[in-house]
Amino acid sequence: MHVYRAAGATERRCLAKEEIDAYRWVVAVATYSRAPSVAEAYAALHTVIAAHPALSVVVTRVDTAPQLERADQIDLRKHVFEVHDMSMDALLSYVQNEPFSGEDVPRWRVYLVPDGRVAFAMSHTVADGVSTKLFHASFLAALRALRALHALGPCGSADPICPPCQHAMPPPLDDAGLSVSWWYIAQTMLGQLLGQMFAAKTWCGPARRPQTRVSTAVRHIRIPADRVPHILAACRQHGAGLTALVDHITVRALAAALGARGMPTTHLCITTPIDLRRCIPSRQGQMGNIVSAVEETLAASGALDWSAVRATSDKLRKSASTTHNQLVGLLLYAGDLRQWTADKACKPASGSVEVSNMGALVESATPPHSSDWHITALTFSQSGNGVGVPLNISC
Repeated sequence: MHVYRAAGATERRCLAKEEIDAYRWVVAVATYSRAPSVAEAYAALHTVIAAHPALSVVVTRVDTAPQLERADQIDLRKHVFEVHDMSMDALLSYVQNEPFSGEDVPRWRVYLVPDGRVAFAMSHTVADGVSTKLFHASFLAALRALRALHALGPCGSADPICPPCQHAMPPPLDDAGLSVSWWYIAQTMLGQLLGQMFAAKTWCGPARRPQTRVSTAVRHIRIPADRVPHILAACRQHGAGLTALVDHITVRALAAALGARGMPTTHLCITTPIDLRRCIPSRQGQMGNIVSAVEETLAASGALDWSAVRATSDKLRKSASTTHNQLVGLLLYAGDLRQWTADKACKPASGSVEVSNMGALVESATPPHSSDWHITALTFSQSGNGVGVPLNISC
């Protein structure tokens, strides 16, 4: 196999979680206007794989110095699976709890449901939530570009054996100009110390983590489409972003649920992943692990405070616009990431909840000859995190 490069710090951290079975997949389920057949999926995947090197990655030397290599070939029969009709909860639960394949198989899968849903699952080591959206955008474009299967040619691209992507794997986040100030390091360490002191008053899940892997439990909730414009209008009126609003609503809803169970709390610690592609122009449109996160302790009681929502919006916006003083930048100073991750798996969580907002998928213009292909809905989900917060909200 061809060696792309050594794994970066963020990739090694996610790999360490996967190796101790504390995390599995990032998933996006798209509902297509009609169900692609296996042959159509194979043909489309030839195009998608050729465009995204992350889909050809195999991680080797996991126990020593992990490196990303390019698979010699990709057997789509190990990646594409037909499943029966089931509820969204059941589908996400099934996909999230599937184990990884062998070490020589790129860690991604596609599940085809008869009703037109297509679930794409990928290892977080070389992909993030936005990557799953990019996959579906590429898959949709490839389906639209397909000719009738009988015209694919003598060596038609529906062959289950697919050549790997020939493009180079983009460099890791380590090489994207990540920098942290001593002030930021000191602030983070102080925040961790205060967080430990504050933990007795803040719900962070069980006092002890499970000794063995616990299956990811999934609950899918759909907001009526006619409410969304009103929610967005309220955000614009108050100069706030949707993600920040979801953050503040989430902590209040969680606090109310905890209070009903006899566990009152006034504040909760929330983590919000942020996409760094905006401040790394070379990574626009590329699949990869290109995220950091913002941690914040929010008031979880009282009426919704739009000024606080606006402050969170500003904080998220500012953080997503720079590679300076990012949480992922601290990984460069973390030493042995495998041991660090294993230690975290034995300690109580330091946060309450994570909110991941992947954003909407905007379709490109539909070519006239293939206007029957559309995506009508997109649902994002991620595995339960055995070294992170006890509850994840994905939208």
